[in-house]
Amino acid sequence: MTQICPFFGLCGGCKHQNLTPTEYRQLKINFVQNILKNNKIEHEIEDFIEIPAHTRRRITLALENGVVGFNAHHSHQIIPVDKCPILTPKLEKLLPELQKISKTIQGVGDLAVLMTELGADITVKTKTQKMNKFRKKSSKKQTEDIDFLEIITQFCQQNKIARFIFNEEILYQICQLDFPANVFMQPSIEGEKTLVDLVLKGCEKSQHVLDLFCGLGTFTKPLANAGKKVLGIDITEPSILSLQKQNISARVQDLFRNPVLSKELNLFDTVVMDPARAGAKAQTEQLANSDVKKIIMVSCNSITFARDCKILLDAGYKIQKLVLVDQFTYSDHIEIVAYLEK
Repeated sequence: MTQICPFFGLCGGCKHQNLTPTEYRQLKINFVQNILKNNKIEHEIEDFIEIPAHTRRRITLALENGVVGFNAHHSHQIIPVDKCPILTPKLEKLLPELQKISKTIQGVGDLAVLMTELGADITVKTKTQKMNKFRKKSSKKQTEDIDFLEIITQFCQQNKIARFIFNEEILYQICQLDFPANVFMQPSIEGEKTLVDLVLKGCEKSQHVLDLFCGLGTFTKPLANAGKKVLGIDITEPSILSLQKQNISARVQDLFRNPVLSKELNLFDTVVMDPARAGAKAQTEQLANSDVKKIIMVSCNSITFARDCKILLDAGYKIQKLVLVDQFTYSDHIEIVAYLEK
């Protein structure tokens, strides 16, 4: 694997572009194996599924007074980037245009971009709420006063933006998107399909499935489409409302402070759990006290995965399958999918 990005070593996003494919693969496998070993978990990693570069569809850029880019490693310094080999070609092509529009956006904050089939969905959050007026010279070298909204509209029209939200206000939208703004989605379509396929395969013999931390329904919808009786639970109300509008059973619940109790868990033969990086210790403890036959864990944090998995192993569950999905290319992060049965 050769260095393929001019920002490698500056941008904090990628750390391992300088490794060969074999070195890179073994690095990530060893990383997970060491964490499992430290938690007294012994199980062979059955597969390492690689998601190729040029597939990442969403990013969050740091924004500060006209500068937008990725943070340097362990730093608040922003590295402006106009290319990135991780991103989809369409998203990568948008980077220079985001650099230009950042000159118009004042304040300090974040600029999140999700590339959809209809165009980019952009959400900007800054500490500066005020919409100032900006001055721009025309091609005839005449000075015109063009307000913030007009500049954003021109940017969106020229770059085929689907939606542009600035501090919770929709400034531009070409159509009604069927998901909330800045909603969590898997980094790539390819990575999402891989995870969905693994979950569906693990649920082949299941009838009643509980999807915890379901988000927008990455697994809930495919499970429902596969004929499973599925219930999705998540703390994010807009995502749950979106599922309910599609006639999919779902409810809002804070699983960190109010986990599903073992009595209700026993109504399901399989539980799918895909928490955020913090893991799901409280919910896992309830699962450990339940009679659920099968649990499918999906995790983007090896450390919290090992902690939660050990709770289940100590309660009598056994790992049947352990797969790594590398959808965070060149970074330290890795996705883990595990089947556990009691």
